[in-house]
Amino acid sequence: MNTSQDLSSSTATATSTSIACRCRKRRSKRRRDENPDEVDKKIVALQKIIPGGERLAVDELFQETAEYIFALESQVEALRFLAAFLQTSHSTNRKLGA
Repeated sequence: MNTSQDLSSSTATATSTSIACRCRKRRSKRRRDENPDEVDKKIVALQKIIPGGERLAVDELFQETAEYIFALESQVEALRFLAAFLQTSHSTNRKLGA
């Protein structure tokens, strides 16, 4: 068993863990420092973006936002597939002289 590799692996894990902890602490501090009016403004902006968001409670708004993002990602993927298909089809037609 190579102890230098074990030590290096545990050091890397400890380092990444401590970095993650520092990031969480910074995010938490930013949230505490953030003005409640700012949060309200951001929620109102999100309600305007999400279809039907104006009539949703905050927890429902966040759930709907997650679902909306997933739906948009699916649409983008479908459009990419369609664009690639049409590009291939167009290239094939050129080769055939159509």
